[in-house]
Amino acid sequence: MTSPPSIPTCSPSFPTCEWGYEDNHPFAERTARLADAGVDFWVCPGTSSWLSLAGRVDNMLGNIAAAARAGVADGAGGLLVTDWGDMGHLQQPPVSDPGFAAAAAFGWCGDAHADLDATELAVLLDVHCYEDTAGRVGAGVVALGQACRMVAPRPPNMSALALHLLLPQWRVGRALTEGLTVADLDAVESMTTQVRDALGHHTMQRPDGDVVHDELGATAGLVALACRDARLRLEGDGTLASLTVSSRAALAGELEDYLARHRRLWLERFRPGGLDDSAAWLEHLLGCYRTGEADPTWFGPFG
Repeated sequence: MTSPPSIPTCSPSFPTCEWGYEDNHPFAERTARLADAGVDFWVCPGTSSWLSLAGRVDNMLGNIAAAARAGVADGAGGLLVTDWGDMGHLQQPPVSDPGFAAAAAFGWCGDAHADLDATELAVLLDVHCYEDTAGRVGAGVVALGQACRMVAPRPPNMSALALHLLLPQWRVGRALTEGLTVADLDAVESMTTQVRDALGHHTMQRPDGDVVHDELGATAGLVALACRDARLRLEGDGTLASLTVSSRAALAGELEDYLARHRRLWLERFRPGGLDDSAAWLEHLLGCYRTGEADPTWFGPFG
């Protein structure tokens, strides 16, 4: 039997970070090896917000819980929850809130929250994050974060609902989006309408409640746009070029409105730096809607 390769050691002042972002990441196996080798380490799961538009709540819960359990079992020095902005950082800030809340719960009181699920997480968000006396915002955030599970294709590290907006040259219904159906897209779009209707006039007590409400409305709107785009492509041959001129014009008008909203909301939270790079992904998609052509080599503003 071949022995596993030895783990190279680093300076004691630089602990090893065990990164992993899927709910099946082998944290326990890897942290056990690190502990056996006497290596100081941290466990580093993620919020599952990036490349998702609205989050991947169920994956996030499994990912962070597994990291916390392994970290406690094998003596991790800490838990670092990560949040990324791959391909334009198009997710609004509340999309990451479930991940931050779950990391706090599992990181500080893992045993007490061993059975934490999405429904309970929504309640915790309303109490501790959104201060929502009506108890609706947390449920809305979680529902949007479960949209990715309402469709059959579930590629790792992203939502299938985001792919055709980011890379409009890719055919819908093929490869990473194989199995996407009009019925599932209809169900997701209906859910976004229900979330927006339920939020109504918000009752959040936090000072930036109006901004959070606007960010969630924008999130629901972008997911709905993704559904309408994909549905129209599935009615054709999966390509953007198969859409009618009028369909593309309708999508372009909707995206123009969203792009203006994205720019406004970005400046509510972040510095201007990065905004143009983020908006470039949407502006490229807008150009594709207008022309009906998608550059097969497109992979972002830095390509």
